[in-house]
Amino acid sequence: MIGLPTKQLFVGRTKRLRNKIIKFLEEKGEADTADVYEHLKHATYWGASQNQVGNILSKDPRFVLVGETRRAMGMHSLQIYKLSDDYLDYEVK
Repeated sequence: MIGLPTKQLFVGRTKRLRNKIIKFLEEKGEADTADVYEHLKHATYWGASQNQVGNILSKDPRFVLVGETRRAMGMHSLQIYKLSDDYLDYEVK
């Protein structure tokens, strides 16, 4: 069967957030965790915590860590993520 997803991914209750992050990264290319958090805060009624965003980005194999950056005001480093090359191969349940 050509063109069907080959890998299964069980995402639980964060499925909608993950889909919104995928659409955001498809448009933007790559973004840091603060940009993704701000997008989810404005794009959804319920929003997401920074811990949720960090866990989704770090544990989902469809997102790849590119590097890190620092913002001018803070001392914390922010990770930069992009979509993996094979993110369309995953079947989300």
